[in-house]
Formats: sequence, C-alpha cells, structure tokens
Amino acid sequence: MSCPLTSIVNPLNEKEIYFFYLTQNKGTGLEIYGHPRPDKVVVTEFQGNIKTPPEDDLIVNPGSFSSLVTNGVLNVYGLMKLPSASTKTGDKPGGGSKEVDASDTKLVAQLSPVFKLLMPEDDSKVQGVALTTTIDKNGQSWMYGITTNDKNIPVIKAIKLGWKESSVTSTIVTTKPPLLSTNLATFYDPLGTKSFIIYQDKKTLCIVEAGNTEDKEIPNTSDSRDMTGLACVPVKGQRGVKVYLYYFADKGGQLQRVVRDEDGKWSDSNGRDDQDSEQSSFLTATQMGDDIAVYYMVKGATSRIYISLDPNNVPARVKDN
Repeated sequence: MSCPLTSIVNPLNEKEIYFFYLTQNKGTGLEIYGHPRPDKVVVTEFQGNIKTPPEDDLIVNPGSFSSLVTNGVLNVYGLMKLPSASTKTGDKPGGGSKEVDASDTKLVAQLSPVFKLLMPEDDSKVQGVALTTTIDKNGQSWMYGITTNDKNIPVIKAIKLGWKESSVTSTIVTTKPPLLSTNLATFYDPLGTKSFIIYQDKKTLCIVEAGNTEDKEIPNTSDSRDMTGLACVPVKGQRGVKVYLYYFADKGGQLQRVVRDEDGKWSDSNGRDDQDSEQSSFLTATQMGDDIAVYYMVKGATSRIYISLDPNNVPARVKDN
C-alpha cells in the first residue's frame, strides 16, 4: 500500500513539522508535529470533513508529494491524473479509483495553497511516480520528475518553478538511466554551489549533478529495494552540508541510512529502524532540532504511518488510517 508523503518545517515555527499525506478520501491531509518527541502532537485531519470520496479522484497514487517554501508561502506539489482523451474542454477531468501505472502519463500540479497545473498541459506531463524539489543559492526553486525521451529511455525532467509561471529547462540524460518507477530525492550543496538528484537504476542508488549527465553510484546502497522510497536531508556543517539519505533495504524492508560528508564521501549503510515497511511505501524526512524525523508506512492489518527520529532512533507509531 502506498501513500504520498511530504514533510517540511513550519516556516513560522521552527519547532513544528508540517506533515502532508493522501487521505483515504483521496484528499490532502495535514498533521502538525512538535519537537522534541513525536508523542507531543497537534493533529489536524481534513479527511473527517468529507463523508464520501470526491467524484473526481485526481491525485495520483502511487505518486510523490513534495513541499517547498517560496516567497514566504508554503507550497505542496503532487502528480495529477491525465484527463481522458475523450474529455472535452470545460468537462471534468477523468477520475477513477484505480492505481496509476508508472508508465502512464501524469501532470505535475500544485495542491496547496491552490490547486492548479504548474504549466500548460503538454509541458506538465511526466511519467513514473517521482517528484522532488529544492532551492538553489539564488533562492530559485526547482522541481525534478521522470519522463522518457524519444528512445523511450527514462530521463530526469528539470522544471524551474516561478511565482506566476513555471517552465521546463532541460532533461537530464544520465549514463545509467533511472528506473521508470524510481523515487527521487534532491539537495543543494552550498560548498560546490550545485544541486544534486538521487535516483535508482537497475543495480543501486545513483547521484547526478543537475545540468550534468555524469552520474555516480552511491557506495553501499546495492542492498536497496526495487522502487525504494527515497528521502534526503541536508544538515548545515562548518563548510557545506552533511546529507542524510534514507531508503529501504531489499531484505526485510527496514529503513537504511547512508551519510554524505561535506567533502562528498559516503558512509557505510546502517539500519535505522526494525520496522518492516510497506512494499511500496514512500519516504519523507525533515530536520527537527537535533533530530531528523523520518515518516513512512509500515506493514500491518491497517495502514499505519510511522515516525522514526534519527540519530536518537526513537520509533513511535503516529497514526492509524
């Protein structure tokens, strides 16, 4: 069972995390978590406001959520189902409750504070399940997704986000193509003034610089599960950033972590929790004081979202759906 997830520090209160997820009623839910422990929680659930699912089920699942603060406004992005070919102008977009295949075409959309396509429909088209965002040194926001080129090879699509309009700037054709169903994670490194995108190919996790094609394998991640969730958190250091990358192991599905130091060297992979994750669970992680809060779905009779605090590694069940 999958569920789009994204988390971000409250721009008005650095001791709170805003956690967004897809509710059972196919809408965007928000919960607010405080520091230092996840049991001290303020919960805001929107799903209770809707007695039945919306007539048009537009948000893609499985599909990523991503959140970003731009111009002081908290934005949430996601993937939207493509209107059916028979839909006429002015008609409602095609909906349905069936899960969307990775090869299907989707549209990148803003889910909050308003619901809208970021660009004209042709430019908004992507494939896969992935969506990730970051901000560069100039305060420019960027989004990355997956599409295929004219040879039907998966490539990374770079989108420059704007307040009034957004635009596709390039596609990144990596030496080792990403899986079509890969997740994505991204971060900005102020030391090298570069943005990096992390993805999964057929063998391991890889990293590529935005605007480049020379990808590199991330050491010690060949144990990653196929279509693993991905989340990375850049933590400010003395010179640059230390990057904490989280993924799921192939055997058992436990949460794993590798760390990239300020010089770009990766650590060994270490298990961070003993919970078995759902096969198709997404991951989201956010720095929360001295800890990193990691959210993901775990196996069970009901859908459960867990939060694990790293490096203190204090797991606790957050909620049941």
